[in-house]
Amino acid sequence: MRFERKRRWGTFAWTPHKLAAAQLHGARAKACLEQRYPLLSDQFSQPQRFDADVEACIRAQAHQATEQRLRDFEARVWRESRRDARNATAEQQAAIREHWLAWRGPATALYYRYVVDLHTGVLDQRRELSQAQTRAAIAVVLVAKGAQAGDWPELIPN
Repeated sequence: MRFERKRRWGTFAWTPHKLAAAQLHGARAKACLEQRYPLLSDQFSQPQRFDADVEACIRAQAHQATEQRLRDFEARVWRESRRDARNATAEQQAAIREHWLAWRGPATALYYRYVVDLHTGVLDQRRELSQAQTRAAIAVVLVAKGAQAGDWPELIPN
């Protein structure tokens, strides 16, 4: 199967611009609050002392977690798409294969998902499931607010 390997962006690194912005963040936030609420300016706490090493560690962990979450998402989409393509009929599989080989866009998981959805109708099933979950969530909120389900029918998609 044709696919483009996802580029790894490496680790977090301080640039002079990022470091200057991070060092001034506390003072900028305090100045903004003082400007917005001048009568309460003496109530605001002083900005915390900036520690570049601690901040770099926090940002590196957040960067790594975000990248891993995106890679996991893309891997899940690949697996689901390949499963749906394998479960398709022979005619649908041939159409998917032909469309994917002719595809000139990026060979990523989401584009493959689009091609599979286009030929199998799985998208309609996922859309119906999503709409049912949305209707159920809205009904829970309406009941929690003490409203009847028929009070606001325009909020519940069909």
